[in-house]
Amino acid sequence: EAGSLSTPEVEQAYRDVTDGLKNAPLGEVVPSASELPFAAPDDAKGAFWRGRIYLVADNIVSAQDAREVIAHEMIGHYGLAGFFGSRLVAELEHIHAINPSVRSAAANWRRANQDLISEWRSKYGITDEAVHARSIEEALASMAEKGRVLKGWRRLAAVLQTLLRKMGATKWADSLEFRTDAEALLALKKADMFVRRGMTEAMQISDAAYAMFVRKMSASSGPEQIKSATGNNGNFDPE
Repeated sequence: EAGSLSTPEVEQAYRDVTDGLKNAPLGEVVPSASELPFAAPDDAKGAFWRGRIYLVADNIVSAQDAREVIAHEMIGHYGLAGFFGSRLVAELEHIHAINPSVRSAAANWRRANQDLISEWRSKYGITDEAVHARSIEEALASMAEKGRVLKGWRRLAAVLQTLLRKMGATKWADSLEFRTDAEALLALKKADMFVRRGMTEAMQISDAAYAMFVRKMSASSGPEQIKSATGNNGNFDPE
């Protein structure tokens, strides 16, 4: 497709991003969405399905775009599932409860993807609870795609918010989360640790019947807005 990367170019972008990562998933690049090994919308740019990341070359327009899609799938889906395992839904619902920006992004995702949700309900019997959790995961994956990382004062805020919750000062912790997104970013940091080092609470990769997609319409950040979750050179940002 005119204006898109070739399959070899996307394959090179994937190699650049995953170089040196201890626990990167397998990646596969296909020319078009119709060549994915599962049903997918025509505008799918990437997908996470049964432990593997798929990238669609026709829908990826630049190396920066490729890095963003890889970050979305690798950190936001593969990494979260791998680190939290069976606790993932509980962690997602906790973040949803305390973070208004995540709540808003999750609601927006549900509104924008009614076509996929209807298909999943029809084909796979997906429940409202599963849709809700999926929308929260997509909100966090978008944060990863936009290069949001836990650094500096936000790292300190995450520690402080954890202590406040242990002390029972939930309202204070929620107030800080509104300003910092620290606990949401901490979850992504843990996902990054799973990808980079294999660190995990309970290693468990999603075996859902449906794939996790990032679509053209969900890409809201351009190359001038972010340096990508993977850093300036295409590698995940080091400690």
